[in-house]
Formats: sequence, structure tokens, C-alpha cells
Amino acid sequence: MSLITAVRYLSPFGLLLVALVGRGVAAPPAEKDKDRVTIEGKITEVMEIYPPRLNVETKDGRYKVQLSEETKVTANGKPVDFGKLRPNQMIHIKGTRPADSKDALLSASEIEIKVDS
Repeated sequence: MSLITAVRYLSPFGLLLVALVGRGVAAPPAEKDKDRVTIEGKITEVMEIYPPRLNVETKDGRYKVQLSEETKVTANGKPVDFGKLRPNQMIHIKGTRPADSKDALLSASEIEIKVDS
């Protein structure tokens, strides 16, 4: 079935008019279709690909985390570059993932590097 359907009808003036009607165009997932997730764990791998990804191990399991240009990375509350993330660092992550999949990538909105005091 086509995404656009042509509908023909006659105007009051006897002209044949054609209207295009959209059908079934999928919108990107809304924020309500995502679960907000907060995790704390240890970085096991930093993948310097685009977009950057991390593998993180927590007490509840392993997570694959994707960063974006909007991801805020901080240490001691101060902004730092993504390049400061290293394996074996403890981090706190806030992000989202699709509500229908617990195995999907977690999209990080905030990452705090835990610094020993």
C-alpha cells in the first residue's frame, strides 16, 4: 500500500481535483514510549566510534550505553570532554531506552564520573 493516496473528486465548478492524503507514516518514538533509566556502575569498554558507546557493568547486569552530542559528561559537577571516560571508572548515568526492549541501547543524557575523594 502506498504512503500517499490520490483522492479525486469534482469541484462545484465541474473541475476534477486531486488531493493527496497521507497514510500510515510512522512518527519517531515519542518520549512517552521510552523508559527513563538511572544506573551506576563501572565502565568496561569505551568504543570511540560515532556515536560513542560504553559498556557498563552494574550490580544488576551489563548495559550498552550510547552517547550523543547532547550528552553532558561531568566530573565533580564540572563539564569534561567525552575523552575523559576510561575503562574501570565508576560512573552514574541518566538516560532513556525504548520501553519495549530491556536489551536496547541506553541513550545517555547525563554521565557523572565518580571521583574518589
